[in-house]
Amino acid sequence: MNDSGAAQAVGALLSVVGITRVIVVDDAFEPALSKLIVAGRYMPAVKITIAEIGAVDFAEEPEIWQTELRERWEPLGSGQRRRALEDLQARSSSTPVADEELGRLRDLVAAVEFRSLTPAEYESDVEAIVQQAAENPTLVLFDRHLGEGDADGGLRLAIALYGADPENTIWAGLLTNTVQRGEEGQRWEELSNTSGIRPERFILLSKAHLKEDSSS
Repeated sequence: MNDSGAAQAVGALLSVVGITRVIVVDDAFEPALSKLIVAGRYMPAVKITIAEIGAVDFAEEPEIWQTELRERWEPLGSGQRRRALEDLQARSSSTPVADEELGRLRDLVAAVEFRSLTPAEYESDVEAIVQQAAENPTLVLFDRHLGEGDADGGLRLAIALYGADPENTIWAGLLTNTVQRGEEGQRWEELSNTSGIRPERFILLSKAHLKEDSSS
C-alpha cells in the first residue's frame, strides 16, 4: 500500500468485496454540552421540545434555558446526547463545526451506508453490527487511541470484533494518526504478525490522507 494509493484502497475494497456499510468508531464523535449551548444561542425565542431533553423555552433569559439544558443533559447516555444535539442543531440557525476529515471520508464511501459512533455507542451496538453484517458486509474502522491513556484501545476492539464474527462477514481496521502516509504497508505487516488480527480482513489507513493538504 503506497502513499498515493492508501486512501483509494478503501474505495477499491468496497467494490471488490461488496461492502455496503462503513462504520467509524472514534471518541472524537462524543457529543459535547458546549455544542448544545451554542446551538441554543442561535434559536429563535420560542418554546420547543428537544429529543431526549423535552420542552425548553428559549424566550427565557439565557441563564435559565442553559441551566435546564445542563441539568437534563447530565443523566443522558451517549446516544441520547447525540440525538438531542442533532435535533437542536437542526432547528438552530447556527452552523455546526464540521469535521473536515470525516467529511472527506464520507465522500470516499458515498456509495454505501456510513455511520459514525462513539466507543460507548459501538459497545452497545456491536452484537447487532455483527448480526447485520451477514446480509450487509461491513467495514469497521477504529481510531487507535480511544480514551485517555488507552493508546491501543481501537486495536483491541478490532481484534475482539474478529472474535465476535465467526461467519467472517466483518472487515476491521484502524483509521489513525499514529501511522503516517506511506507507512501503512510496513505497519500493516507488523500488526499482522504480532497483534492477532486477521490479515486478510484488516485495513490500516492514516488519517493524514483525509487532511486538506493531502496529495493522495
